[in-house]
Amino acid sequence: MSRAPGEDAHRDHPFYAACADLGIPFCTQVGHTGPLRPSETGRPVPYIDHVALDLPELTILCGHIGYPWTTEMIAVADKHANVCIDTSAYTAP
Repeated sequence: MSRAPGEDAHRDHPFYAACADLGIPFCTQVGHTGPLRPSETGRPVPYIDHVALDLPELTILCGHIGYPWTTEMIAVADKHANVCIDTSAYTAP
């Protein structure tokens, strides 16, 4: 999920569809990215939300709870039964 919706966002959909067809969960990083990449594509909305809507049969595992968009990530997981959150990078305030 490396591009904004509208910027050839469906280019990766064949990959996601293949994962769904094979029953393979798709695991992705959410939240801040590495220091040399913009963090915008780590946002749960619209990126995870769009893929979960397009492919409800795909299990999406979202690593690192989505900080600083933790509340947004929880809302997306609550909205979509096929979205799960890995909380390994969560630290309580």
